[in-house]
Amino acid sequence: MGLERAGVSAARRLGIFRKIDEYLREPLGSEPVAASADLGRSGYNWKPYGRLSLQSQSFVWDLEENGVTDLASGELGVTHLGELTSYFGGEVGVIQGPEGDLKLLKGGAERVWIPQELVDKGYRFIVHTHPVNHVPGELTQAERAAMVPSDMESDLEFRAASTETHVEAVVNKFGDVTYFDRLGILPAPAGWVPGGPVDHAGLVVPVSEPRATLSEAAHVRYAREEG
Repeated sequence: MGLERAGVSAARRLGIFRKIDEYLREPLGSEPVAASADLGRSGYNWKPYGRLSLQSQSFVWDLEENGVTDLASGELGVTHLGELTSYFGGEVGVIQGPEGDLKLLKGGAERVWIPQELVDKGYRFIVHTHPVNHVPGELTQAERAAMVPSDMESDLEFRAASTETHVEAVVNKFGDVTYFDRLGILPAPAGWVPGGPVDHAGLVVPVSEPRATLSEAAHVRYAREEG
């Protein structure tokens, strides 16, 4: 749908065209390198606006101006979220309200948070990004041996203390997804988890509330496969 998606105002389109113009006027070789010297597992390799897909571009203006914008089911995919986290050099997140409506949030370099007024209305996270190159939560053998903490450590600890049973997802810069719930990381052999926030086409959708017994059964299978 690009710039013609529902709700794209004339002001936002003007802002988008201005950004494209700025990008085209920028001399070659003048792009920022990165905010981190580590361009391997944790560097974010800044992505300029002009190289974003039109769908991702259509959300940048609202996020820069307001930090939050409405999102329709299936309007963005995990690749778009990866692009946005590369552009901003930090985290973005998707939250869901009690009625199943979605909102997209812009966060900071290391976290994204829900505004208190939306917390009070019952919104909760279903997807957020980590500006990393590796699959979220993944550690190399050397990192495991050195007991390096996972980038998902705080996510898993927070959910373990929660009573919510819905499936949540973390997305990296390239659209790779790791699913988890209050019991830990979930297996996704088909690339998605039924009832989760990403459908089989890689699009962000509202979650259903799975029964705890189903979640626990999935973790038992995962433990057996890992063992």
